[in-house]
Amino acid sequence: MIDIEVIKYGGSSVSDKEKIDILCIDIKKKIDKGKKIVIIVSAMGKTTDELEFKSSLFSGETEFPKEKAVLLCTGELQSAALFSMSLNRNKVSANVMTPFECNLLLKGDYLDSNFCNMKGQVIFDLFKRFNAIVIPGFHGFDENNVIKLLGRGGSDTTAVAVSASLGLKKVSIYSDVDGVYTADPKIVKNSKMISELDYNIMKVMSDSGAKVLHSKCIDIAMKKNISIHCKGSFIKGNGTIIKKIKHFNKKTPIAIVSDISKALVILSGVSCINKIMDNFINYEQIILSNEKVFVFPKKTEFLKFMDNIAKKHININMEYKLNIAKISIVGYGFNEKNLYKDKILDLLKKDNIDFFAQKNTKNCFSVYINEGLYRRVTELFHYEFIEKKIKNI
Repeated sequence: MIDIEVIKYGGSSVSDKEKIDILCIDIKKKIDKGKKIVIIVSAMGKTTDELEFKSSLFSGETEFPKEKAVLLCTGELQSAALFSMSLNRNKVSANVMTPFECNLLLKGDYLDSNFCNMKGQVIFDLFKRFNAIVIPGFHGFDENNVIKLLGRGGSDTTAVAVSASLGLKKVSIYSDVDGVYTADPKIVKNSKMISELDYNIMKVMSDSGAKVLHSKCIDIAMKKNISIHCKGSFIKGNGTIIKKIKHFNKKTPIAIVSDISKALVILSGVSCINKIMDNFINYEQIILSNEKVFVFPKKTEFLKFMDNIAKKHININMEYKLNIAKISIVGYGFNEKNLYKDKILDLLKKDNIDFFAQKNTKNCFSVYINEGLYRRVTELFHYEFIEKKIKNI
């Protein structure tokens, strides 16, 4: 039986030749021990941001999604080609494959599709001639051979999809952080690494804005029971393992997640709004008495919403706010009976922090605040609900 390992490297890990060469040496060591390696790569450094900027010079925020998909995937193609070159230069027999060659089938919008299927046999066949296969992440093709993207961060999903197609039960995701923390270490200096997390909690964290893992990859991993090992590309350590956990400490907060640059729309007395929202995938809906609150993850989706309203000539009572941050407290069923709600809102009141909306679920409590306060609130919540708990253990 072939000993195969699937590894994914994030954009910061492959941002220049020196880093790529170091990673290729690590891969060579694994291969020398008898392994076959599949490497999934993101675009180098800030390449995708640069491509999005170039796109903005030729189109509006919501125009030409098909062309944008074709443009944006070139970052990963470039990264994969260069990584394969480096492997071969380091005397590793490597082959670069496009998602088309490995039949990576997607379905959905041009810029935000979902994984459907992939046939792993083509990779098994290539391992008869090569020790390493390099695949660009982030994109695939639909049934009509049209390029589709998995959304920003989608290379994680490519890696898990490849693992599933090969029948593997483990995938390693390497990035510039060495695991999942109780809060963003760049915001909270006292944040702690979490050694293991259940799929469901990691899913809530990703959906709440944590940038460690692409949310869609967790769905596939959970369905196929694939453990995800999050590690640092150049930092030694065990990292964080995402897997199914049967027994865990319930009703305690585990992490604070902050997400910025959102747009919030408050609508009153609108009955036809659901037909408009059918055109959108990325939004949150919150019901507040007779009002509906829609939260868009970025300005692009908000502008698309406003354009739809204008085209349909709908007169609505609407209030909107830009530059909104969402701060979430996440834990295993910690909020089942609203045990923390009053304390959270009291903390904000004592600190004279206004919030525009709140969202309450079994494993998460979120508040939507002015973006300028997100660091302050993240630190406040982490101290009250994470650090104090650790001190009392």
